[in-house]
Amino acid sequence: MKKINLLMLIMVLSLVSCGKDKKNSESNNTNISEMVKDKFVLEMDAIYEKNDSLVVFYEKDGYFDYNKPNSLKVVGSNLPQRILFVLPENIGAENYKIVVSTNKEQKTLKVLNISVKNDNKLVFDGSNNKFDAFFMTDESFGWDSEKSLYTLNHSNQYPPALIGKPELKQILIK
Repeated sequence: MKKINLLMLIMVLSLVSCGKDKKNSESNNTNISEMVKDKFVLEMDAIYEKNDSLVVFYEKDGYFDYNKPNSLKVVGSNLPQRILFVLPENIGAENYKIVVSTNKEQKTLKVLNISVKNDNKLVFDGSNNKFDAFFMTDESFGWDSEKSLYTLNHSNQYPPALIGKPELKQILIK
């Protein structure tokens, strides 16, 4: 009887100690994942009157990677929407190109903000139309000064896009 009790005690102790090792291992893994840096997010506040799709390309090592687009669908609304593009972890973009509309029926676009965050810390503040000094439009854009919004022309070879100016690149490379 004493041998059985002793054997059961040894089994219980070994099971308990194995569980502690597993818990310690899990907590170490959690700490490692919490230490991951460079979680870049491009935020865009805009009014899309019709359903649309946007595509974001980022520049890395001096080149835009057109093979790995970040696309996102937007539901049309007369109200401003916050659109978030999350880059893969540990990818620090040197610049951005935003294809703002692939819907040929989207005739206008009101952009209120384009900002960049890294680990929820503001890297670039483009609120209150400050983004305009850091992003340039291509030939597919016009400007309606009465309504303070972009007019979009989808008849060109490529869809309308905004691309970061050298001033944005200087901020992102820091």
